[in-house]
Amino acid sequence: MPVGLFEGLMGNSGVATFESTAPSFYNPSLLSLRKKSSIVLGGNTISTIVSKTELSDTSGSGFSPTYVSNIDAFESYVHEFFIVNIVDANLVSETINSQIRRQFYLRTQNLAAGYTFAFPKFPMGFQVVLYQIANSGVAPFDGTVAGLRTVGNIRIDSKSYHAGLGVSTIFNFKNYNLGFNFRTRTVKLNETEKSRFKAYFYDSGSNSFDETQGEYKGEVSRTEGQTLLVGQAFKSGAHEFLTDSSFVESSELDQSYQWRQSYGYRLGLSEDHQFMTGLNHLINDKVKYFGQDAYYSVGYSWKSRSYRSSVGFFLRNEKVESYNQIYGLTFNSEFSY
Repeated sequence: MPVGLFEGLMGNSGVATFESTAPSFYNPSLLSLRKKSSIVLGGNTISTIVSKTELSDTSGSGFSPTYVSNIDAFESYVHEFFIVNIVDANLVSETINSQIRRQFYLRTQNLAAGYTFAFPKFPMGFQVVLYQIANSGVAPFDGTVAGLRTVGNIRIDSKSYHAGLGVSTIFNFKNYNLGFNFRTRTVKLNETEKSRFKAYFYDSGSNSFDETQGEYKGEVSRTEGQTLLVGQAFKSGAHEFLTDSSFVESSELDQSYQWRQSYGYRLGLSEDHQFMTGLNHLINDKVKYFGQDAYYSVGYSWKSRSYRSSVGFFLRNEKVESYNQIYGLTFNSEFSY
């Protein structure tokens, strides 16, 4: 999903950008370069999600803010309160195997909120982040289990909370920036699981029915691995070129990392009208050709007095282990004062 008025439309590149609208997400130390306070409403993203595997088909849509923040820039201190909607979607999924056919009608949300601060002329930033993962919905199923005709449903209602820390730095030169952002593994604070199931069994041999119900244990709790972001930005006149490397530890927390490389371009740097485009690509031994797992974005930004807005289009295609596609429109606004 695109995050940031500029960054999300430049392939989600922003670790070292000269003009950041979502510093807490990309690099908290960029706050040290801020001269003005601002309020940002990023996203209101309309998206469509399609996912297919050998056993399941999933589709969904979402319409919600993706980044909301308040940045206060003082003479000796700059801080930001922020909320990021990492995932927020309504999904419909169907899974079929040799025994069971199951449908999911699911609302899933992965939300991050936190506090970030930095000091002018001191190239480091610090943050604390609280994560919430929530799933709710219903999953009716029918099939044959142990030779018995079975029908029932699962009511899903689960939440988990985690917390993590981050530290970052930025090396700022006249026409070149180099940035680093490190986030720790998260720590689970709390988890609630209220999901339940109910099933009815029919034995054709004895022509009898049986019923069972109880707690359903899903896989809600997920500790986020550590993350390292490395970014570079170059500018020449009204042109800005960016490239970010993202290394995200796997959910198994086994010191293996997923590497994504992004490239962004902006025309009209520091001007009222700007054009942005970018791409973001997975790099590993399973990717055999360009575009097999890639994110593309393009957009336009304009400024009127203290207000800056942007509109753009994004597309995510994944064809590595399964087929996943997300695309939509994104709208962003920032008020500086």
